[in-house]
Amino acid sequence: MSAVEFDLHGLIGTSGEFRDGKTEEAFSASIWQSARAMALLCILADTAASLSFLPLDFLMLAGPRLAFFVEVRLLIALAAAAAVLAVLRTTRYARIVAITHVHQVAFFTLNALIFNHPSLTRHGGLLLPLIAIALNLCLPGRFRWVALTSAYAPTVSLLFWAMLRPDPESPLDLTIIVLVVLVGYVVGAVSRTQFNRLRREEYLRIARERQTNLDLREAKDAAEAAASVKADFLAVMSHEIRTPMNGILGMAQLALDDPLPLTQRRRVSTIRSSAEGLLKILDDILDISKLERQAEIYERAPFDIRQSLREIVNLMTPRAHEKGLTLELVLSPAVPRWVLGDQSRVRQILFNLIGNALKFTSRGGVRVEVTTSALNDEARVVFCVSDTGIGITPEQQANLFQSFEQGDASIRRRFGGTGLGLAICKRLVEGMKGEIEVESMPRQGSRFRFSLPLPADDGSAAREVIDAPTPPARPLNLLLVEDLHINAEVARGILERAGHRIALVRTGEQAVELVRSARFDAVLMDVQMPDVDGLEATRRIRALPLPLSGVPIVALTANVMSEDVDACRSAGMDGHLAKPIDVAALHRAVEAALQIRQWPAAGPGVVLTVGGDVLVVGDARKATHGPLRDLGFRVFPAGSFEAAGAMLAVREFAAIVAVAPPAGFLRALRARASDGGRRVFIIAAAIPGEGAGLLEEGADLVLAAPLSPDEVVWKVEAFLAPQPPDDLFTLEEVFGRDRIDEFQELFAGSLLELDRALARDDLTPKELASIAHRIKGSAANLRMPQLAASADDALIAARTVVAGLRDRDQAVDALRRQIGLVLNGPGAGRGAPASTAVGGAFEEANVDSARG
Repeated sequence: MSAVEFDLHGLIGTSGEFRDGKTEEAFSASIWQSARAMALLCILADTAASLSFLPLDFLMLAGPRLAFFVEVRLLIALAAAAAVLAVLRTTRYARIVAITHVHQVAFFTLNALIFNHPSLTRHGGLLLPLIAIALNLCLPGRFRWVALTSAYAPTVSLLFWAMLRPDPESPLDLTIIVLVVLVGYVVGAVSRTQFNRLRREEYLRIARERQTNLDLREAKDAAEAAASVKADFLAVMSHEIRTPMNGILGMAQLALDDPLPLTQRRRVSTIRSSAEGLLKILDDILDISKLERQAEIYERAPFDIRQSLREIVNLMTPRAHEKGLTLELVLSPAVPRWVLGDQSRVRQILFNLIGNALKFTSRGGVRVEVTTSALNDEARVVFCVSDTGIGITPEQQANLFQSFEQGDASIRRRFGGTGLGLAICKRLVEGMKGEIEVESMPRQGSRFRFSLPLPADDGSAAREVIDAPTPPARPLNLLLVEDLHINAEVARGILERAGHRIALVRTGEQAVELVRSARFDAVLMDVQMPDVDGLEATRRIRALPLPLSGVPIVALTANVMSEDVDACRSAGMDGHLAKPIDVAALHRAVEAALQIRQWPAAGPGVVLTVGGDVLVVGDARKATHGPLRDLGFRVFPAGSFEAAGAMLAVREFAAIVAVAPPAGFLRALRARASDGGRRVFIIAAAIPGEGAGLLEEGADLVLAAPLSPDEVVWKVEAFLAPQPPDDLFTLEEVFGRDRIDEFQELFAGSLLELDRALARDDLTPKELASIAHRIKGSAANLRMPQLAASADDALIAARTVVAGLRDRDQAVDALRRQIGLVLNGPGAGRGAPASTAVGGAFEEANVDSARG
C-alpha cells in the first residue's frame, strides 16, 4: 500500500499552490476534507445529470438503441458508486485526486457514447461550455491536471456528439460551438486561478494566526517556566538563607537568656536585631513572589480592629520616640469594633506604611487616622497614614508602587530598604478588593490612604476563641530530626529550656528507625536532608504498624512556600513551622498535632547524661559494653535479673540495659523506680517483633537482638543530654595550684600519645571517635574550651553518616592544631603552660603535617 501511495504522490502530486515543499505538504494535508467534498460534488453531479435523462430514453428511444443507452447509464451509475466508496474510504489527498480524475475520464468517455441523445439536437452542444467551466471550478488537484481533465471532457463529448448524430451540424454551427466551449474553458480556468489564489491567501492567513498563537503559547509556557524556576529558586534560597538565620537568631536568643555583661548583651542584641532585619527582607521577597503567582489566600474572619490598631501603634511608638517623633492614632467613633477580614494582612500593610513614614520623617510625627465610608452601598474602612517627612515628587509617585522602586538613588543610600514594601502593600490591598493612593509634595510630608471592605461583625465567634483558657505548655518527649549541627543545637537548646526531653537524630532513616525503637509524644521533622528527606521519612513512619504510625509529626523547616506546606501535609505531617523557631508557635503546633491524632502524651522521660553508671544484665556476649564505654559511661555487669534488681535497690544507676528481660521485669522495675524516686533510663533488647511489648512495659529505648555495636552507639547517643556548661566553677575553687599543675602535666603526656595516634594514615572513624571523646572530656574538665570544641567537631565528623573524608581530615587537623597550642603555649582556659620537655617532644611529632 505504501508503494502505491508513493507512486500516486509522484504522479498526481500535491496541490501545486506553493513552491516550498514543507508548506505544500502542510497545505495539501489541510485541504483533504474540502478536496473530498469537491470530489463527491463532481462525481454525484455528473452522474445525476446523466441519469436524469433515463426517463427521456424510454420516451424517445426504442429497440437496440434504448438497450444501449440504458446499459451505458447503468455503467455510469456503477462507476459513480465505486468512486464514491473509494473517496469516502481514504483521507489521502493524492488518492482523492486520483480517484476523482479517473472517474471523470471514465464518466465523460461513457457519457460521450450517449451524448447524441434526440433531446440534444442542434443546440445540445452548448452544454459543453458549462461542463468546462464547472470542471475547472470543482475538480480537486493540481491546476495542470484539472486543466487537462476539463479540456478532455467537452472535447470527447463534442467529438462523439458531432460524429454520431444522424444529421451533423453545419461547419459554421460547429465552429460557433467550439468557440463558445473555448470561451467557457478560459472563463473556468481564470475563475479557478482566482479561487486558488483566495484559498492560498486564506491558508496563509490561518497559518500566520496559528503561528502567532503557537508563538504566544510558547511565550506563555516560557514565562510560566521562568516563573516556576524563580519560585523554585526562591524556595531553595529561602531554605538556604533561613537555615543560617535560624542559627544566628536562636543562638543570640539563647545567649540573651543567660546573664551577660552589659557590653556583650548590647552586642548580642545588635546581632539579633540585624538578623531580624535580614529576615524581614527575606519575608518581603517571599511575599512579593507569592503575590505575583496569585498564590495568596486571604482570610475572612472576625477580628477586633480597634485592639489591633492600638497594638500596632504601641509596637511602633518606641521606634518613633527613638527619633524624637510623635505617633498618634485617631479612631473615628463610626469604626466598628469587630469586622470581617484578614487581620494579619491589614497589620502587615499598616506596619509597612507606618514604618516607612517613620523612616522618612526626621522631625514632627506620624498620624494614623481610621474612618468609615461607603462605596456602592458597601461598608469600607479607610486608613490614612500621614507624616511630616521629606515628601515625594509627582515623578517619583508614578513608580512608587512598583517592585524594587524607590524615589531615587539617594533614598536608597540614605535610608536603605529594598523597594518592596509599597509594592506588597498595593498588591495586598488590591487582593482584598480595596484601593490605595498617595498624596505628597516635596518637603511637605506624605499621606497614604487605603480603603478595604471590612463589614461589621458581632465578634461572638472570635470572643469565644479569645476567652477560651490557653493551656500551659506541658513538657513532652520529643524526637528532633535535624541534619545541620548548628540548627540542631539551637532547636535543642530552645526545647530543653521549655522543659522537653529531646532525642536527636540527623537523618530521615534514623528517624524512622528510632520511632520503631522508642515512644515519643511528637516528632519535629526537618524537610531537606540528604538521602531520605523529611517527606519520605514521614511517609515511611505513616506506613509502620499501629500505634507507631500514629505519632504526631510537625515539620520544622526553613521551607516556607505554600507548595512546601502542601507537600508536608500530603506526606502525612500534622503541622508546619518555619525557622527561626517561635517557641509559642511550636507549642501550639505540637498541641494541635496531639489533638488531631488523639495521641496520649506521656511527658518527658528520664534524661540520659554522659559519665553515669550503666547496669547491664543478660548481655552474655558483652556486645553493649564497648559501645557504652566509648560514649563515656561506666559499665557494671549483673549476673542475673534478680541480682540486677538487688543492685538497683541499693544504689542509683543512670541507665540499665536489659537483654531479653523476662515478662514483667521492666514494669516492676519502672514501678519500683517511681516509688523510690530513683529515675533510671531503661534500655531493652529483644528479638524483632517484641519491641512494641517492651515499650508498653516501660522501656525508654528498644534495641534489636542480636545487638550491633553501631546501633547501640547511635541510638543511645540520640538520647544523650548535652553536658552542663564548663564554667560552673573554677579549678582553683576545688584544687590547689600544685594539684592543678600535676593534672595538666599528666594530660599533656596523654595528649602526646593521642596526637601520635591521630597522625596515623590508617586511622579509622571508630578510633577517631574514641580519641576525640577522651580529649573532649578531659579538656572540658580542665577548662580548655577551645580544645574541647575541636574535639567535639572531630567526634561529630567521625560519627556523622554524611561526613566525607575531607570533612573528617579537616576536623582532625583542627584538633591537632589545638593540641599544639596547648602543648607549645599557655594552657587553654585557666591552666598553666605545659612543660618545656613535653613541648619539645610535641614539636618532633610535626603537628601541622597535612593529611590526605
